[in-house]
Amino acid sequence: MYLTSTRLNIMYVDYGIRFNQVKSFSLLAYSNSDWAGCVDDMRSTSDYCFTLGSGVFSWCSKRQEVIAQSKLEVEYI
Repeated sequence: MYLTSTRLNIMYVDYGIRFNQVKSFSLLAYSNSDWAGCVDDMRSTSDYCFTLGSGVFSWCSKRQEVIAQSKLEVEYI
């Protein structure tokens, strides 16, 4: 069962992240969010990315499912 559910992930084993030589090889994280940024449905968007050295290895951008009524709610969600 494990092999059946992970077979799609095994197809990408040949891919990798290539890093350029840099003096500082540090892990950095960036995040951002907006409050009611979409004027059509008043939903907020939050996103983040992680970098290691000179390459991004993880990122995500997601529209919130819940509509917040205040900035305090946005920070809590």
